Amino acid sequence: MTTERIEAVFLTTHNWGKSAKFFQALGFTLDFETDHNSGKLRNGDGPYLFIAEVPANQQVEAQSSSRWWMRTRSSPRRSSMW
Repeated sequence: MTTERIEAVFLTTHNWGKSAKFFQALGFTLDFETDHNSGKLRNGDGPYLFIAEVPANQQVEAQSSSRWWMRTRSSPRRSSMW
């Protein structure tokens, strides 16, 4: 199995609005926003960023998703893992 690239980054935050504005100031654009304080941001053709607000008593986290190749008997198979 060979990693091709990072496909996405998933972040949780205690303030969706401030986090979205921070990444927009870095050049990300809002792809879509949900009605429960989360959304997807993009910066060109690179990995996308998904941010979700969590309650103040919950720890914030960061995760990434990679695109990878797995070679089978005769041909490569492309897969995405979250």
